[in-house]
Amino acid sequence: MITKNLFHKSTLLAICLALLTNTIALAASGDLDTTFSGDGKIIQSFAGDAHIGRDVAVQSDGKVVVVGERDFLDGAGDVTSSDFVIARYNTDGSLDSTFDGDGRRLVNFGTFDMAYSVAIQTDGKIVVSGDTCVFMTNMICDLAVARLNSNGSLDSSFSGDGRVTTDIGGLDNGGGGIAIMSGKVVVAGYAYNGSNYNGAVYRYTSTGILDTTFSGDGIFPIDFGADDYLNAVAIYSGNIYVTGESSSSASASDFVTARIFSNGTLDTFFGVGGIVTTNLGGYDAANDLAISSGHVIVVGYSDNKVAIVKYTGAGDFDTSFSGDGKIVASLGFASPRLSSVTLQGTKIIVVGSTNSTSSAGTALVARYTAGGALDTTFSGDGILTTNWGAGAEEYYSVVFKNSRIYTVGRSFATVNRFIIGAYKP
Repeated sequence: MITKNLFHKSTLLAICLALLTNTIALAASGDLDTTFSGDGKIIQSFAGDAHIGRDVAVQSDGKVVVVGERDFLDGAGDVTSSDFVIARYNTDGSLDSTFDGDGRRLVNFGTFDMAYSVAIQTDGKIVVSGDTCVFMTNMICDLAVARLNSNGSLDSSFSGDGRVTTDIGGLDNGGGGIAIMSGKVVVAGYAYNGSNYNGAVYRYTSTGILDTTFSGDGIFPIDFGADDYLNAVAIYSGNIYVTGESSSSASASDFVTARIFSNGTLDTFFGVGGIVTTNLGGYDAANDLAISSGHVIVVGYSDNKVAIVKYTGAGDFDTSFSGDGKIVASLGFASPRLSSVTLQGTKIIVVGSTNSTSSAGTALVARYTAGGALDTTFSGDGILTTNWGAGAEEYYSVVFKNSRIYTVGRSFATVNRFIIGAYKP
């Protein structure tokens, strides 16, 4: 009798351990989260021929908002027109029908409209920034910003119809990153002055007009000394942080990062006169940034390698990160690059592609420790690739929220497809 009971107990224990092991294996860090859309992956379509996902944000209720563009193509595959697209998902990955009826919304400004960034206000309103362009002898763009109510309708309290277009002197200007600052909308981008491009930071009031308490007219140009483009913005401790690239030629460019006071002046306690320029030895471009306890993490690429730089609050290299504050690495791929960064506590999650060409590459996710080492608790070696079944894939944005890592980007075979991924942290 005792032997039989012991046998049963041993058998039950073995079964429980096996089930536990299997559950842990299924929920490993870096695995696709199958509770989102059944397999952790969504290829989203809108009316149109091609679609690109550019940015992702998560609302306070856990719903996921993604933005990008939809394109109409001619017989040669060239884009003839495009629009902002916004989609919202429930936490299970289904489209949220309370958002514009079917979970999808188009916003049109003009002929060629491209949404690059999204931010969620504390009142649940959704703000999207990008460019609206026309083709003359070349493409001329204006900055475009739209604000939507939580139900997906355009917010008429923002500039009368929910849309703002900002033109500077009829020349080329636009925006890359967006953030909310005490109810005001901040966009980082660029502006052409007739001879070269400068970085530009735009700030709008809650009603959608340029905020004249910021730099006098709501637009703060930053000349880093060459052709300058700002790709991302973050708000921390009442200051504005921006990053991008300063390019003196087709083969020479540096990371540029600046810290700006809320009134639109450079914070001279950061770097040199409020600006930090970093030459990593190649063509260096910064695409995104995150702030960790006052330290600034900037990601992008240097020639054919990923690049991550961490600065102190004073703008110096943070030597507690990778020994010298910098990582430039191939990660074992041909020509990888990074497009976005988010924080998971003190850990650093970055995304991009294993190959920077338009016709090759696989979607890339990597996670680093606070000290700059690849985190081997994530996908075994800190590096994860996901094949979406096309010739080329790239993630453009990442966010960590509610125990999930969300990514958005594009998958390209013959045309671009809008992709959204969800991973276990």
